[in-house]
Amino acid sequence: MEWVPLKPIYKQGNASPSAEQTVFSWLSRAGFQLEQLRRSVEPPVNEYFYFHPSRYIQIHMVEDPETGLARFFIFYPGGQTLVAPGIPELQATIAAG
Repeated sequence: MEWVPLKPIYKQGNASPSAEQTVFSWLSRAGFQLEQLRRSVEPPVNEYFYFHPSRYIQIHMVEDPETGLARFFIFYPGGQTLVAPGIPELQATIAAG
């Protein structure tokens, strides 16, 4: 297991949050908990697994570390799965219930 800081990146004294930090902050405020982080070297990919303990929703974030682009797989109780291609779509999907 590898520990990875989820903190903003500073450029010339100004905070420039990463996609990881933005998603972590937003999901934490929404009641989700980061359960697991996995990094793969080949193919290069970062995976984050979030879980909401009272709503039983799991979010699997798959990020390309080279481009920073992420996709989200949302697993609901009962087997329904939705895919969100970006952070705005994730927020809209979670807000819609």
